[in-house]
Amino acid sequence: AATGIYKQIASLRPDVIKANTILAFWAIKASNDLGIPSIWVIHESEEPLSHLAEHGPAAVRRGQQALAMAYRVVFVSHATRALYARLLIRYYYVTIHNGFDRVLYDSKSRHLNRIALRTEFAISDDKFVGLLPGTIVERKSQVDLVRAVEILPEEICAKLLIFIVGDTGSPYSSKLREAWGRLSPAKQTCIRILPHTGMIEKYFVASDFMVFTSRIECFPKVIQEAMC
Repeated sequence: AATGIYKQIASLRPDVIKANTILAFWAIKASNDLGIPSIWVIHESEEPLSHLAEHGPAAVRRGQQALAMAYRVVFVSHATRALYARLLIRYYYVTIHNGFDRVLYDSKSRHLNRIALRTEFAISDDKFVGLLPGTIVERKSQVDLVRAVEILPEEICAKLLIFIVGDTGSPYSSKLREAWGRLSPAKQTCIRILPHTGMIEKYFVASDFMVFTSRIECFPKVIQEAMC
């Protein structure tokens, strides 16, 4: 499998390889072996290399070795970089914060009408609408939102609607739906769990506030989107 990947990369003749997230350590190793400069962007603000532990100690060792192979290692926050400080044996490390493409957002949203969208989504005028965007995965802990709704007074839930957008059919999304199914029928109407969409801008425009439940993040996109 490794030989096939090496051949594929070599056939493309790239000037540089960008590896995204800690899980892409193998791309750094491949670029090093092929003599191609690499940039490794690390987002994970958890114990360094812990994402690789489930693949065994060999994967952890190779991930640590890869930190010294990349032409540049880019962290998206100073806090994330600080977690890796003890492993940074070279000086090829920089912090470049995540960015938000306002021009792209404006081009996708300028034609959207809030009233029309709320009609499309069957949102009544008395609803206060929240949005929790992002792939439904355990580390983003969307289930905490369901648990929060569970303890809200009924009179608040009657005026509340929250979209959880990002279901890709994972085992965790099944757990999320099971938790939702344990809510009372009245409180179930507070939450709509929806699939991943290429037009999340519709929900930005239709919503009144955004929700963020991730337990471990660096400088996540959803905060930037909410600020925008």
